[in-house]
Amino acid sequence: MSIVWEKAKPSALEELYRFRYEQYFADREGLPGTDHEARRVWLPHDDRSWHFAARSPEGEVVAVGTATPASEPSLYAEWQAMFEVPRLEPMLSRLVLISRVIVAQEARNSALFGSLCLHLARTFTAEGYHYAAHYCAPA
Repeated sequence: MSIVWEKAKPSALEELYRFRYEQYFADREGLPGTDHEARRVWLPHDDRSWHFAARSPEGEVVAVGTATPASEPSLYAEWQAMFEVPRLEPMLSRLVLISRVIVAQEARNSALFGSLCLHLARTFTAEGYHYAAHYCAPA
């Protein structure tokens, strides 16, 4: 599979929020940001995060990822506690939190998840970040 990587434009974000929902959150209850009625997943920090998508040559989204600067004030409260953000104060400006890395069901168990993580690492290293904390569980 040939993949086209892109940094999501604001006009494409709704498509990515819906992809998250369809590929992982639709059958799960009680997960933050899940809107079953609108069939999308969104949290307040999404407005201040970077969103990435991998598309097939046909233009279909096959994977997405979200990265949020650890210094972002709207960072989800649970993450602040889990990552002990106050203890990381000296490095917050160089730390990015990567979450919502979701691969289309038909592409799971392939190299795509690892490729997406490597792509994000290269991208954020080039942006001046030195550390990344990943908050996602492979599904």
